[in-house]
Amino acid sequence: MRGARFGLSFKLAQFGAYSGALSVEIEDYSSQGFLVETPTKIGSNPTVQYRKSDLYDEKMSGLTLPAPAWTDLARQLIGKQTRELEAISTVVYLLKTGTTKVDLEERFCKLKPHLKPGFDSARDEALSLMAG
Repeated sequence: MRGARFGLSFKLAQFGAYSGALSVEIEDYSSQGFLVETPTKIGSNPTVQYRKSDLYDEKMSGLTLPAPAWTDLARQLIGKQTRELEAISTVVYLLKTGTTKVDLEERFCKLKPHLKPGFDSARDEALSLMAG
C-alpha cells in the first residue's frame, strides 16, 4: 500500500490481517507505560483501543522527527470502521497472495461472508490504496 514498509509480516486471520510481531511490540510499549489500553466493544465483539500515554508525551516532547512516509495513508485509514478495515485488508491480502481480480469476489465472499455487502467498496478502496 503506497510502498509503506513497517518491517512486520502479517497473515490472514479471522478479523483481517494479523501480525504476531506487532502484537508483541504493542504489549511491550503498553508494559513500559507508553500506551494506554482501554477495553471496549465493537458491536458485541470485545476489543481494545490504544492511545499514547502522558509518559509518551513527556519522553517525546523535545524530539522532532520527520513524519514517516505512511502518514497520509494512516490518516486515510484511521477514520474507517473496523469492518471496512477488515474488508480492505482482506482484499489487499488476497491480491498480494496471487488471487486474480477475476476470482477476487468469490474468494473474498468465501472467507468473509459477513462482509459481502461491502465488497465493492472495499475492493475499490484497496485498489486505490495499492495504486497510490
